[in-house]
Amino acid sequence: MLECYGQSDPAEAGQYLALFQSCCTVASVAEVLGCACSGSGVSQFSALLNLHRMLLLSQEERPSSMLKGVQDSLNSLSKAFSHLTIYPGHLHILAELPPNLKIVLLQHSEDG
Repeated sequence: MLECYGQSDPAEAGQYLALFQSCCTVASVAEVLGCACSGSGVSQFSALLNLHRMLLLSQEERPSSMLKGVQDSLNSLSKAFSHLTIYPGHLHILAELPPNLKIVLLQHSEDG
């Protein structure tokens, strides 16, 4: 994507790359959180986390009210879970930065 967009619009390419990195980070943290809670199968948080995972796998195009309720419960139980959401406006901070500030985003593929 960077090769495609980066030549004509480096700012947009940087935003897409930052979004991709945020998504990868959230996926990794979610996996770690799931592994950390898998041994405590009787806890409310672990049960809700498993239900959340199952609802995500079975959901159609838009989230159900049940999924929203489970997410709200998980957010109230765990600060870590509340950080697993990427909000649509997460890159709005870039507009607040001075124009002469240079940001370098580095991304490498899994094969190096």
